[in-house]
Amino acid sequence: NGEKWFAHVPPENFEDFRKNIEEYVKESEGIDLKPGRVPQTKYWFYVDDKPAGILNIRHHLNDYLFKAGGHIGYYLHPDYRGRGYGKFMLREGLKLIKEIGVSEVLVTCDIDNIRSRRVIESNGGIFADSYEGKNRFWIRQP
Repeated sequence: NGEKWFAHVPPENFEDFRKNIEEYVKESEGIDLKPGRVPQTKYWFYVDDKPAGILNIRHHLNDYLFKAGGHIGYYLHPDYRGRGYGKFMLREGLKLIKEIGVSEVLVTCDIDNIRSRRVIESNGGIFADSYEGKNRFWIRQP
């Protein structure tokens, strides 16, 4: 429907992606980061060639991310929720973050987001605490 349901909606096609590729690469490499940002790698999740979600792998945590954001952020368009895609995205995100050397991974979700809590717990998340409306979970990878 063309509606921007996320700040960085997955691109509809390769041309849209190419317009921003330099920005995404720089962000992943930590070049010219905006204040308060850390290097992160962005992945888009497509279902049947349609953009369905986004996965952000943050290479390390700053104070804000330690409190409320975490190492991995994921978002699924409402049309794709409840189908197991969130579990898949987080599982793959854990593999990707391990490749950059992070084995103790913080993942957060809104306190009232039961689906996201289930996704995190199904991927080994252990509840740590709540902070400013967010539940915080640690996932320790061997």
